[in-house]
Amino acid sequence: MAMGMTLLDIERLKAAVAPEVAPFEPIWGCYIVSMRTLQFFLGQKWVTSNILDAKNPQDYLRTGGITDWDNRLFLTRIIILAELFLNLQRIPNFPGVVARIREDRRARCLEDVIAELTFAKLLILDQIPFQFISAGESKAPDIEIMVDGLRVFCEVKCKRETTAVGVETLKNSLTNIRHQLPEREFGMVAFGLPNIWMSKPENLVLLDEAAAWAFRKTERLALLIFFSEELIVLEDGMPVATLYREYRSPRAPMAERLPRTLLSPVGLTRRPPHWISVLDLLPEEIAAMAGEDRHFNGGG
Repeated sequence: MAMGMTLLDIERLKAAVAPEVAPFEPIWGCYIVSMRTLQFFLGQKWVTSNILDAKNPQDYLRTGGITDWDNRLFLTRIIILAELFLNLQRIPNFPGVVARIREDRRARCLEDVIAELTFAKLLILDQIPFQFISAGESKAPDIEIMVDGLRVFCEVKCKRETTAVGVETLKNSLTNIRHQLPEREFGMVAFGLPNIWMSKPENLVLLDEAAAWAFRKTERLALLIFFSEELIVLEDGMPVATLYREYRSPRAPMAERLPRTLLSPVGLTRRPPHWISVLDLLPEEIAAMAGEDRHFNGGG
């Protein structure tokens, strides 16, 4: 298990997988490369336990789906996770994030950490400077962000995809989270949600209610963002649309010094500058088969 993949490691990986992926369609080539990438960072034992042996319908990286949707969802999640590792590995304190995943043998925090990495990608999209906060700091937020010269401490959480939609479950989580935000500092919560929570307009009023409630309960919380990744089924693949909803506290001290909206519109397949795609690790002739839109690749 390694903590960082160098350019030499990438070239070695490309050479090693070339014969292996040659007989397959591009999406399966991307899957093979992604699995090799996750093995590099997390080790074969973790990959076997949390991916290859994950058969429970509640497992986030489950395999052996019955429907075509399940299988596409599985492939896309593996590809997305591998790309997050490839592209976030140079962010300060990233090894601590890897350690949290690797040491969580029952994958109880896996979705929380993936939400943290996904939000980090959104920050990269808008070229917002940030770093992960060392896991050794008890009850510390997850990410430290610089916004217009101001230091903002961000706690990232998520709701499991099996969680039923409801405002009370959001309130309960926000109650626990707000105590992890530092006093007399700019505090923020980024909350990853299952896509069904944000893709239905009737659910958005629940987010509005939860945000208003949270701001009434504490002045530590200056910004609140709910976000979700929605997989769009197309004939040639499953690109990702990122949905989010932002709120700024009317009560938190100095909240007015923060921008009203932190993130800019994401779009369907917008990709950060210099983002490494798993397609870049495939032999050129196979990558070319994917086409310029790369829709089958989940890292939208």
